[in-house]
Amino acid sequence: MRTEEIWTGWSESIARTIRVYMKSEKLDRAGAAARLGVTPQYMSRILSGKENLSLKNIAGIGEGLGIPDIIKCDINTSYQIPENEFHFHAAESPVEYIAGEKFESKEDAPSFVYRTEMTNERNYVEWLTDLKRRFTVSQTKAAVIVNKELLEFYWGLGRDLVTLHAEERWGEGILNQFSLDMKKSFPGTTGFSVTNLKYIKRWYLFYYERVTIGHQLGDQLKMPEIFGFVPWRHHVEIITKTDSINEALFYIHKIIEEGWSRSMLESQLKSDLFKRQGAAVTNFSNLLPTPNSTLAQQVLKDPYNFEFLTLKPNYDETNLEDALVSNITNFLLELGQGFAFIGRQMELRMPDGKSYYPDLVFYHTKLKSYVVVELKAVEFKPEFAGKINFYISAADELLKSEGDNQSIGLIICKSSNKTIVEWSLRGIERPLGVASYQIQEVVERTVKELEARK
Repeated sequence: MRTEEIWTGWSESIARTIRVYMKSEKLDRAGAAARLGVTPQYMSRILSGKENLSLKNIAGIGEGLGIPDIIKCDINTSYQIPENEFHFHAAESPVEYIAGEKFESKEDAPSFVYRTEMTNERNYVEWLTDLKRRFTVSQTKAAVIVNKELLEFYWGLGRDLVTLHAEERWGEGILNQFSLDMKKSFPGTTGFSVTNLKYIKRWYLFYYERVTIGHQLGDQLKMPEIFGFVPWRHHVEIITKTDSINEALFYIHKIIEEGWSRSMLESQLKSDLFKRQGAAVTNFSNLLPTPNSTLAQQVLKDPYNFEFLTLKPNYDETNLEDALVSNITNFLLELGQGFAFIGRQMELRMPDGKSYYPDLVFYHTKLKSYVVVELKAVEFKPEFAGKINFYISAADELLKSEGDNQSIGLIICKSSNKTIVEWSLRGIERPLGVASYQIQEVVERTVKELEARK
């Protein structure tokens, strides 16, 4: 133990010694405090044995009060503690005081833990990394199992409420009664509110009514296995804001593939992603092999939802580009999974000394293709296609590596006419898509916010 460390086992013994000395000298608390040059409140803490005192502190107290060899003093032995007993108490005292808080042992007290050289050994690091991965996987599996079991129960309950015609058989108040009975039997368990019971029945009916049209399935419809990978509240959002099984399954697959949170799902439902996904006008089917053309088509949207931007009226392309780059996280989320931002206004220097600057360049990890994006704050014009065709060719020549697929282009305009776009793409030799975007300008947003506050 270092000389400046807290002398944890001796505070009370020192306090007793000081109290006996003060009594013999007829000193009160204020008098002792004055001799030491401390406040009466601090003196009280010393006398109570609650103040953490270092050896230096104790020696100072002894010198100030005139108590010789204060560390060895104790009232039970006429101020003298044998040397061996002194060492015994110092070594065996289990109590630790840190920042005024008492800990029963050093092991319980806060402390810095230093890594040993062994922990940096390669085999240990590899084992630790693998163990962390396995633990994360086990946690995920456990969560999925629990969620699946809960959803299986909800599905079965919804089926019972439908097939038993519960409300017709037992009256309209049956859900209220059932809710009370289940809460009484399973206190503290959530999920049995009347509102949630209605959602459970509606969830089963949403699929049952649509699947049984034209099919004889009887009263039984099993829960699809993929439903177990989607949280319950996500399911509620889907059945209350979609109209068809195809639309519902579209969002379920997106949740599983891209790990959407509930707020992300709400945002994509609001923006009607189901109808926007794959809606861009492209020439992919003519210029890309079948698997790639289908995937590339699904990667693009029309329109893109840029309502997370704040732009003043009469903004131009530079303003739009600045805003998107400043909100790159939201922009990447809107572009969709797989897009990685490479650069903005990357200089393309030609042999004749001229330079060109494509607006934005991305790499798509699923397509394994570079994606050149040109932003236009106006309606689509046929000449836009020729310029980006040049940029796509440059990306193929200068950026594409072995293993990469053909680069593609995307023009995002304020608006577009489908016929003009289709005719403009007919003579283009590179894969290209054209889409529009939606945005709320400052004036519109301010008016809506003011109206919402009324």
